Amino acid sequence: MGTAAHHICPHCQGTGLLERFSLSDAEIAAAADGLRHAIAAIGGFITLDGRTDDRGAALAIGLKPKTLANWRSEGGRLPWVKRRGRVLYAFADLARFIAESDRQGGK
Repeated sequence: MGTAAHHICPHCQGTGLLERFSLSDAEIAAAADGLRHAIAAIGGFITLDGRTDDRGAALAIGLKPKTLANWRSEGGRLPWVKRRGRVLYAFADLARFIAESDRQGGK
C-alpha cells in the first residue's frame, strides 16, 4: 500500500523513523470509494459525480462543518465547488486530504 520512504522523525529527536506514504491513483480511488460508501451508509448527501456536502465531508475527515466553512473563507485547504447554492467536496480530494494528514502526523 503506497511507497514508503523513511525519514528521521523530528518529534523523537532523530531516534525513530517517520514513514511517508505516496498513494497511487488507484489507492486514492479505492479510498474515495470507501468514503462514499460510508457516507451513503449514514444517509449522507452524495452527487452522481462523487461529491458530498459539508456535513458528509466533515464526517469523512473528522472535523466540524464550521471548520470547513472557516477554511473556505481563508482561501481553502481543501478543494470545493458550489453548485445550486450547495458547497460540495469530491471524495477523491477528501481521500487525498486524509492521506496527507496521516503522512504529516494528523496535522
